[in-house]
Amino acid sequence: MSEQRIISVAFDADVKITGEVIVEEPFRCFSGVKLVNTFCGSFSYIANNTSITSSRIGRYCSIGDYTSILSNHPTKYLSTSPIFYYSGWFGEDFITKSPLLTNDGDFKLTVIGNDVWTGSGAKIKTGVTISDGCVIGAGSIVTKDTEPFMIYAGVPAKPIKQRFSDKVIEQIISSKWWEYDITKIKDIDWSNPVASIDAINNADLKKYNARKFLVKNESDGSVMGYLVN
Repeated sequence: MSEQRIISVAFDADVKITGEVIVEEPFRCFSGVKLVNTFCGSFSYIANNTSITSSRIGRYCSIGDYTSILSNHPTKYLSTSPIFYYSGWFGEDFITKSPLLTNDGDFKLTVIGNDVWTGSGAKIKTGVTISDGCVIGAGSIVTKDTEPFMIYAGVPAKPIKQRFSDKVIEQIISSKWWEYDITKIKDIDWSNPVASIDAINNADLKKYNARKFLVKNESDGSVMGYLVN
């Protein structure tokens, strides 16, 4: 694993990294964000004061400010307190015969698909899958898996309407356009989804093989990236 200064991955000040956080380039993370054991895909950004735990975020995602992807606690232990399942929570390992859970796979993974937009203050339950193309309204609380290219809003979040017709959604899903660097295509009216997909399908693009970086906080609080592929 070699050290490399990140050019196309940008982190603002006061970003806290915990555990294994890997990002694909290009990627943008604004101030006050907390990332714990998370993977973030190319062309995505995370806005201010967002908290994300044990998640996989796809490409071309727009994660709005104050979005929270929540952590979870075991409910079958004597207590839900992290001292009973998290090693070193108060600085010293708790001596116990019960298994200590870790951030390496004991917690449910939350999956955010590609081209997902979460509005300001959206909250997502641990272990939920937000499908490709979804929009989550501001302040909504998502407690269940979602359908692709659907707009959700409310507490709890409910489907409001599809972004496109069934036929267009099928064409978009089949194209898997998020596997490509669509900035390579010029002079396209992206407000016309059907014409956009036709242009992508006819562009003879190669799948985008993004560089990946393991990111960590340095002693001064800045974020450093280490090339992992």
